[in-house]
Formats: sequence, structure tokens, C-alpha cells
Amino acid sequence: MTWRKTPDISRADLPVAIVTGAGAGIGRALSVRLVRNGYIVYAGVRNLKRARQDYDDLVHVDALRLIELDVNEPDHIEELVHTIQEREKGRIDLLVNNAGYGLYGAFEELTDEQFRDQFETNFFGVQRMVRSFLPFMRQRRSGKILNVSSILGQMALPLGSAYTSSKWALEAFSESLRYEVAPFGVHIVLIEPGLIRTRFKKNMVRARASRVGHSPYAPFHPLLEDESYRGLSTSAPAAARRIAQIADYKSPARRYRVGTDSHMAYFLRWLLPAAFQDLILRTYIQRLYHRNKKAQKRHAAKSPAT
Repeated sequence: MTWRKTPDISRADLPVAIVTGAGAGIGRALSVRLVRNGYIVYAGVRNLKRARQDYDDLVHVDALRLIELDVNEPDHIEELVHTIQEREKGRIDLLVNNAGYGLYGAFEELTDEQFRDQFETNFFGVQRMVRSFLPFMRQRRSGKILNVSSILGQMALPLGSAYTSSKWALEAFSESLRYEVAPFGVHIVLIEPGLIRTRFKKNMVRARASRVGHSPYAPFHPLLEDESYRGLSTSAPAAARRIAQIADYKSPARRYRVGTDSHMAYFLRWLLPAAFQDLILRTYIQRLYHRNKKAQKRHAAKSPAT
């Protein structure tokens, strides 16, 4: 596709979007998609130098504005607020809170600091962005805020106590806020992706004990390396296309699932009684634990003594 500079004369007519976590994955793909769809996009990244390389020729497109934005840095957010006030006259049509990361490990092996850091980015970072830009939307009586959660905001699995609880909190916050701002013409929408083929897993943060074999939870650790579910995963561009569609809905629903695995997980959770779900998961997890434990013992027995 050929990119052309956006004529200044039409700037006042273009919708304005902010996307956090736009350095890679869904955030990057969505920023590109929104520019193609006619938005002025403020793409928030933590590393501007690397982002300029990743976005390649798009850095010269007027409608794409790469900005340094760490949602845990109030100064970054304040600077963006000032930019929106001065450059866009306070217009903000779409805010996509996509920044986040996954912290995985058994709860016993996670520190308080790690747990707090997970919430700072995945939950409080969203709150900071909403608190800063919601007033613009409320005053204009229009706008959409898309909070990227996860299908794990509806269910939980072992080793995910930090990540899943941050997403469950985000779900509750988003639902409550949705009803508070409805009278002002502002829409709050939850996006619940399944597994996305991005650097998310590569950038996954793990409990320290998860990196050694002496943890009582070691038999769970192969779960973090399992690739068998990749066949159900969704590419970042495909997820971005779906989210961009949702962004253009006049009256979006409360939540949308993105990806085959997300839809399947939700359907099974809706279809099966809670007690049956619990029985299936507990049985499966216990069998998996003991199978991996035996495999690790066999591996240790074959390894030469040091």
C-alpha cells in the first residue's frame, strides 16, 4: 500500500485515536490499521528508537504519531494530554488501552513487588489513561475506550494468579465504568483476546524459582513452554482488523472475544456447569502435574551427577 501525507485541510475531520503498548504485537498492528482506516493515531511506545525502525516507512505518514508513553510514568501521560489539548483541540475519539505484560509463576514464588508491578501496568496503567482522557470524551459527549483484557479475565489457570487477577480487576472496572459514562455518550468496551502470535510469550516475566528445577511447583513449569495450542492462536494483524471493526461500531457491546480459542473457552465455560468445569480442570491439572513430576525424576536419574 502506498502511504501519502494527510492534507492539513482535512485534519479537523479526522478522528483521533490513542493506542498504548504500540511498540509491537496487537498495538503496532492496530495503529497501522487505524491509520489506514482514516484515523490520526498517537501510538504510544516505550522505546522510540526501536519503534521508528519497526514502523519503517510509516514514520513519515502524517497521521501516525509515535510518542514515548509508559503508562506507569505520569509525566508521559501529562505530556500527551497537553499534546491532545494543543494539537487536536481536545479531540479524542478512541482510546485503546493495550499496554500490558504477563507475569507467570506459582503464587508462593512471586514476590509482593512482582505482583504489584503486574497490577501497576495491567490495571492501574489503564486507570491512569482513562482518568486523563475520559474528561475530553465526556465534554464532547462522544468517544470509545477499548480496554484490552484477555479470555483469562473470565477464567483462571495455574501459574497465572498475578496476570489473571489483574485482568479480572480490569473487567470489573470496565463494566462499572461503562454504566457510569453511558449518559455522556461514551462507550467502554472490553476486548478479550485468546493467544496472539506476538512477542508476548517471549517477553513473559516469570517467578525466579520457575527458572530452576528445585521448586515444588516445577511439574507445572512445562505449561509455560507448551506450544500445542498454537494452532488455535490468532495473528496480531487479524486481531487488529477485528478490533478496528469494533472501534467503528456506533453502539458497541460490553465485550468482544477475539480469536478461535477465546470463543471456544467462553462457549465451554457457558455450556458446562461450574462444578463440572472445576472437576475437569482439577483432574486434568493433577494428572498433568504427576505426569510431569515423573518425567522430571526420570530425567534427573539419567543426568550425570555433578
